[in-house]
Amino acid sequence: MAQPSTAYRSDCRFFIGEKPCIYRRTCANCENFEPFGTRVLILKFGAKGDVLRTTALLPAIKRKYPKSAITWVTEEGCIALLEGNPFVDRIMAFDPSTLAVLGCERFDVVYSMDKAPAAVALGRTVRAEERIGFALTDWGTLDIYSPQSDCALLLGIDDNLKFRGNKKTYQEYMAQALGLDYRRDEMTLALSQEETDYARNHLRRLGVIGERRRPIIGLNTGVGTLFATKEWPSERFVELAARCAGELDAVVTLLGGPQETKRNAEIKERGGSLLIADAGTNHTLKEFAAIVSFCDVLVTSDTFAMHVGVALKRKIVALFGSTCAQEIDLYDRGVKIFKGLECSPCYRKRCERQDCMKAISTEEVFAHISNLLGARGDSYGRTDKREVRS
Repeated sequence: MAQPSTAYRSDCRFFIGEKPCIYRRTCANCENFEPFGTRVLILKFGAKGDVLRTTALLPAIKRKYPKSAITWVTEEGCIALLEGNPFVDRIMAFDPSTLAVLGCERFDVVYSMDKAPAAVALGRTVRAEERIGFALTDWGTLDIYSPQSDCALLLGIDDNLKFRGNKKTYQEYMAQALGLDYRRDEMTLALSQEETDYARNHLRRLGVIGERRRPIIGLNTGVGTLFATKEWPSERFVELAARCAGELDAVVTLLGGPQETKRNAEIKERGGSLLIADAGTNHTLKEFAAIVSFCDVLVTSDTFAMHVGVALKRKIVALFGSTCAQEIDLYDRGVKIFKGLECSPCYRKRCERQDCMKAISTEEVFAHISNLLGARGDSYGRTDKREVRS
């Protein structure tokens, strides 16, 4: 490959080539020239909530490599969650075009954070000086590049360690696995003014935002399609909505994705149309996140919505049953309710009984909402930092 010309600098991080860079200047003697520095590749494809919580590791990577250019490869459906992130220089979808481009590039370090076969395969084949995290063996099985990543691998194969032995959050044990400086950095989710305006106008039309300021309680009723065991009973949401509206003078807003359309309509009908607003279920990821950003308290199971709420620094009442509450960091702005039944957590996708979620009472959730609001609907009230087990 030819050396960079004195007329243009293809080794500058702002250089595009097919059109002028953001400074719209020619390269010769440009005072804005900036080399790429350490070239970092992050491989974290999905799921959406995992991608969001992994953004909490970016500040530590930047501390380790202050002058660096970070490329993140992820699933197409997760790209919006990384757009506008000040720590990420380039976002690429995992597709044939990306594979072709990466095949020509060289990186200083690859952070292989995803256990998916395609992700670890890419981490092994891309040209790099150093590889950290999950690896792919010659037999096509999962391994790690260095002993420091043992903890992250063992959590996947030892149920007793994951369910009962581990006390670290995802961010903490992944920072250890990647050799990063853990300082409890927060997630990053950037919302544009357009997305915020969309949510504000939408909530105004629904009557959620009005002339009189009332606390907004977001009830995220769904759990997606993979883990039905995370679902809290619909009748509990109906009861909770009535109490929040009647006793806290709150505006209750139903949240969810397309799979929750029918469920939310039924909850609204049973709870009374005047008490509950249905925010709709066909928003983009960022529009949904912007709606969540207006909630004073978010009630949700361990779902994408929960991670959005954490990233946007919302107060949260998080309901846990089949998954591990200890892996989630609410950053002292909420409470995790986990009943600690003998059979939970289990990570089962289906369960006929779902005792772990049914054991969480409406009264308990309402009490924590009241506490987070300051008992009288004051959205600047104190927070409860405990994980509740009973």
